Amino acid sequence: QHSAPPKKFARNEECGWNRPDLFVFRTASQQVADGVIFSNYGEFPWMVALLKKSNTNVWVQNDYIGGGSIIHPSVVITVNHKLLQVTPEELKCRAGEWDTQTVNEQFQVQERDADRFVSHEEFFISEKTNTQNSEQQHS
Repeated sequence: QHSAPPKKFARNEECGWNRPDLFVFRTASQQVADGVIFSNYGEFPWMVALLKKSNTNVWVQNDYIGGGSIIHPSVVITVNHKLLQVTPEELKCRAGEWDTQTVNEQFQVQERDADRFVSHEEFFISEKTNTQNSEQQHS
């Protein structure tokens, strides 16, 4: 009888698990710089950057709206309050952005325009709640 060779990494094919077998760009010691822990390329493949549309693929910090998670090939989930100041026509999702300081990524990023926003039926925003939260944070 032959047994399968031991796996180097436990691997889970389900959604929401990172992919340590894709860590090809940094060693463990290179992941920490100035006390900051960096993710590896491909470690969180479901994450996207939500950006205001522009005519450039250069990272512009002012265009960054927030992050999102791919939960279906055509659906990204994010927090609703990030979308209050932008319309679907003004938003794009970028997957594969790893180093915002360069446009020369190891692999090309993928961008998709937003089609529409769908809010949870129980979502509402209250200025009073936001004011109270802000006051509590500054106290």
